[in-house]
Amino acid sequence: RTRSRATATTRSATVPPGTAASNSWTGPAHGSYGPSRTGSPSRPTGRTALRRHRPRRHRVRRLAHRGVRPHPPAPLHRPPGPGRTRIAARAHARDRRPARGRRGGGRPGHPGTAAGLAGGHEDGAQDRLARLRHAHRSPRRPRPPGRGRRPARRCHGDRRGRRRRTGRRRRHGKRHGNRPRSRPRPGGHRVMNAIETQEHKDLREAVAALGRRHGPGFDRATLWEEAGKLGYLGVNLPEEYGGGGGGISELSIVLEESGAAGCPLLMMIVSPAICATVIARFGTDEQKRQWLPGLADGSLTMAFGITEPDAGSNSHRITTTARRDGWGSPRTKSGGGWILTGRKVFVSGVDIADATLIVGRTEDARTGSLKPCLFIVPRDAEGFGRSVIDMELQAQEKQFELVLDDVRLPADALVGNEDAGLLQLFAGLNPERIMTAAFAIGMGRYALAQAVEYAKTRQVWKAPIGAHQAIAHPLAQAHIELELAKLMMQKAAALYDAGDDVGAGEAANMAKYAAGEACVKAVDQAVHTLGGNGLTREYGLAKLIAAARVARIAPVSREMILNYVSHQSLGLPKSY
Repeated sequence: RTRSRATATTRSATVPPGTAASNSWTGPAHGSYGPSRTGSPSRPTGRTALRRHRPRRHRVRRLAHRGVRPHPPAPLHRPPGPGRTRIAARAHARDRRPARGRRGGGRPGHPGTAAGLAGGHEDGAQDRLARLRHAHRSPRRPRPPGRGRRPARRCHGDRRGRRRRTGRRRRHGKRHGNRPRSRPRPGGHRVMNAIETQEHKDLREAVAALGRRHGPGFDRATLWEEAGKLGYLGVNLPEEYGGGGGGISELSIVLEESGAAGCPLLMMIVSPAICATVIARFGTDEQKRQWLPGLADGSLTMAFGITEPDAGSNSHRITTTARRDGWGSPRTKSGGGWILTGRKVFVSGVDIADATLIVGRTEDARTGSLKPCLFIVPRDAEGFGRSVIDMELQAQEKQFELVLDDVRLPADALVGNEDAGLLQLFAGLNPERIMTAAFAIGMGRYALAQAVEYAKTRQVWKAPIGAHQAIAHPLAQAHIELELAKLMMQKAAALYDAGDDVGAGEAANMAKYAAGEACVKAVDQAVHTLGGNGLTREYGLAKLIAAARVARIAPVSREMILNYVSHQSLGLPKSY
């Protein structure tokens, strides 16, 4: 009997897998039996059953390497906690793990792999042989905290113990495809995540609550003051100057949510987004101390002048010039001042602004060509005149034409480097496009909300009109287009905050185009849903028809955006 037992043990341990004598049946581990590969329908008994109950040797070693253990049934998703580390951390921690599943190499108090596979028969021949084979291996370092093991393999009929591979890297260094990971970007930020952070959600809720308190009949000055005290106007500015330390992503949320509540603040596109951003990035320390704290809390406001009567989309045709002032003038006794001459049109909020950031052109001393530069012009500067442009728009912010008649400025009125004016200018234009997209999305959301509420309550026959597809489907389409534009806006804002000005330029133009088109369609469908009521002052939608067109036209037309995308993104020949 002893010789028979030894012979059976040797055969079970040395016969190559895949042969008939090795009983290489890979059916259920326990609980039920099926026919063997040889087609025999009889149920194995005795030691033959035990051998067939144990998987092939190479399968045991493979499962041991994977760390299969008899854990209790695990939930489908692991709860958040220390074990839910990032993918990169898991990959680096793999080399620090102890040997998974090798007999005797597990955690104290946990049975080995064979116990999970063979129902506790760890004293079998294969178990002893495996321990002898791996006895020469040195023990590995302790398992890092928070690392779990997978449950034991179970029968085909019992799937409770199975567990999905979530958040792990595949073998050979390939990452599992269901967990996107951000990469570091210049400036310490990360690439955008399509899902907003909890801080962004909290900001949305807070601004939305502020908008509901003021409503469509808001007073611009009162809302601006309160938003500044709450820190919303300077959420994108550095903390050392009284800002919130965020970026355009956060500022666009403020403008979008205030617009969705029916009380958009148009000057947010200009004062904190363009002017404050340029000063924060390129201004001198003195300029930052002078302007940023007031721009952050709303006590100071700055306008932006770039468009001219003969230079709309083509900024290279700007004729406003800035030349060096003579030595010893009253304003520049130390020399090096500037004299500005030119005209600007469609400048928003000059009457409420403490200063205006003017785009002028200076002469290059080497080539004689003109290059763009940025200057801060106080509202009370001598020779700085303004006149209101009569507009059909029913907006609280008025539009102005500016005349600069030899306006003398000190040397420190120049923002940034004189030779890098074009780069600094475009650093302010990308936020302008992103914020215009936020303005349009908020307006579209407000109009759509009014139409949806009306469609739910208005009854012409037995059911509300929103039950009819002719009403419901256009509103659903408008909602989809607004959400798509919002995603592109979020991408553009994240790229800009990450320091990728080139990528942000393409995304900002696309976001502005998509938001403008979505806003026009949403407003048009909202008015159409209300019918005659949509044209009355009571519902306040008719005035949005003209306002929505602004998102298509300013600050850059949709045709120029299509030119940009066809040339820059698609590589098509340039026509202008």
